[in-house]
Formats: sequence, structure tokens, C-alpha cells
Amino acid sequence: MKQAHQIPFILAVIMSAASGCRNNQAGDGLPETEKHAVRRIVTEEIVRPVTTGDFNWPLLSLVEEKDILEYDAEGRIVRKVSYYTDRKWLKIFGPTYKATETQHTYNDHGKPDRIRQRIFDNEGKMISEYETRFEYDAEGMKTGMTKYHIDGNGSSRIILSEISYYGEGRLRQRLTVIGNDTTYSAYTWKPDGTCLVNERSGHERSSYLIDGESRNLLELYAEDGTVRQKLEYRDGDLIRKTAGNRTWEYSYKRKYDKDNNCIRYSSYCNGRWVETIRRHIQTFKD
Repeated sequence: MKQAHQIPFILAVIMSAASGCRNNQAGDGLPETEKHAVRRIVTEEIVRPVTTGDFNWPLLSLVEEKDILEYDAEGRIVRKVSYYTDRKWLKIFGPTYKATETQHTYNDHGKPDRIRQRIFDNEGKMISEYETRFEYDAEGMKTGMTKYHIDGNGSSRIILSEISYYGEGRLRQRLTVIGNDTTYSAYTWKPDGTCLVNERSGHERSSYLIDGESRNLLELYAEDGTVRQKLEYRDGDLIRKTAGNRTWEYSYKRKYDKDNNCIRYSSYCNGRWVETIRRHIQTFKD
């Protein structure tokens, strides 16, 4: 199986299912008169406590990784700054942090146009810069994506993606080029709304089933067609993953403020809680 190309997609669809905080919706126990009370956040801070080290080291600690997000008048992300730990040196020097700044721009139709990403070391020096550009057809469907690495000599392409569709905007084919590796993805839609994805990269083959609407991964197949992994969801959250004789159970808790904005999100899997905190650090706008 071609892990290099499939794993990023699988992680993306799983994370979209268990993406954490979201605004309260019908069925959450709030009076219907309060459903409309959500106010747009201009800036917020998302904190992810991370347990580091191990119990045999005195430097066992709880460090905070975090994202700071800024939104435009349409509620779209325009800037994101992420601070994360450099685990390579953690046990020697204690927590050290790196940062990634991402800026988003949109075209006249409100679609993502470019994403500019800069990566800094723990002393604030920029060490890498990237730009991702998107292309669309006359109907506004995304037909291409190209990511470039930018340095003092200009820019060099590192990822190219070309996309085609059936009618009604359903994916048909995707070609992805990463360096010297090319992956072809073919999408076969089923009457129940799921989609079988077959991928080919060189002599490697892989296939998996996704939900056609949410793009959540449902099943991952071995080369002989048997199911290697099966994932189940409830209300968009991943609740169970089965691989062979092993099963992982997931559950979630969310806490909301008086404006119905999610401020705390916790996920539980096989004896471990992982918590994310959202701090609203600037004003709200209606």
C-alpha cells in the first residue's frame, strides 16, 4: 500500500469527522429561541494541552500547543498562527516552541485563492516559506491546486493536483504529483451516497470507501479487497474504529459559553482523555 499519499488523506477525513468544537445545533438540549444567538468570533485562541516526556524522566510536564485564528467579516479564516513544541529537544532543554503563520486570501466568488505559509524556529527566524494556489472552472468548482516552496532563488513546485468531475459536482478523477511520485485517484459513486476511491501510484494500489457528503473515511481495504479498517460515526464524530480484532471506542464532551460558542472540547479513547480549549481573546460581532 502506498502510505506516502494515502495517510494524509485518511488523517484529513478522520479529523474532519472529529474536528472538535462546533456551534450548538438542534438536538443539543438548548431552547429553540437560543439557537440563533451565536455571534461571530473575530479572533480566538485554541489551546491543546500536550502531555510530554515519560514517567521515567523528571522533565515530564504538560505543555500547551496553540493556534491563534483571525477571521474576516464573512467568518472566513484569514490568518492562523500555530505554536507547537519541538519534541526533539524536549527532554534535554524542556519545552521549546516553533511557529507556523498561515495567511488565507479569497477570490471574488469567496473561494480560497492562495495560502501563504511561513515556518519559524524557536528564536523567531523564518526557516521555510510555502505558497498554495487554487484554480477553478466557470462553475466555481476547484480544478487544480499547486503548492510551491519559496526561497531566495524564487519558487519551486512541490505538489500539483488536478481534479475533474462528473455532473452535479461529484469527484471523478484526481491526479496528484508530489516530487517524482504521481498518484491517480478514481472515484466511483454508489446509490447510497458513498464513494469508492481507487488509487494507483507506480506499482502500488490502494482503495477505500468515503462518505460522499462529509468525505469521512468509512472503510480501508487490503489489496485482496478485504476490509482492513472500518470506521463508524455519529453526528459527524468518529465513535468507533475497528482493525482486525482490535477496536477503539471514542466519545466526546463539549462545553459552550453563553453565546453558544464552543469553548472546551474533550475526546476520549480507550482510557485517555484529550482536551482542547478555545479562548475567545478578542471581541465578538453579531
